[in-house]
Amino acid sequence: ERLPNQLLEVSEGDLLVVFEPRRLTKAMRGLIVEAQASGARLVAFSDESPPPPLAGATVLFRTRIESTSIFDSYIGLFVLCDSVLSLLVHRLGEPVRRRVDRLEALNLDFEVWA
Repeated sequence: ERLPNQLLEVSEGDLLVVFEPRRLTKAMRGLIVEAQASGARLVAFSDESPPPPLAGATVLFRTRIESTSIFDSYIGLFVLCDSVLSLLVHRLGEPVRRRVDRLEALNLDFEVWA
């Protein structure tokens, strides 16, 4: 219900990161289409067969996991995401660490965690 309101704030220069490993929902399709129409760049993490709206992504990470399980496994997607985030934190350095420390302090101040 808040998604349309939040999309009003998306503009050129923004970066939208989405995780869409299987079936594309109507809400995700709308989010992707509207964000790109607003000029935002898109980074997407998906499986080996990403849905068509992800074709226009600025960066598209594809993952594939083969398993004997009947359930989908997203381990490859999360490991890839963790690796990308680790690289960004390493390259951006101190500003990222300060932001994370500030977020942790705010969570403590607002008693977010039980």
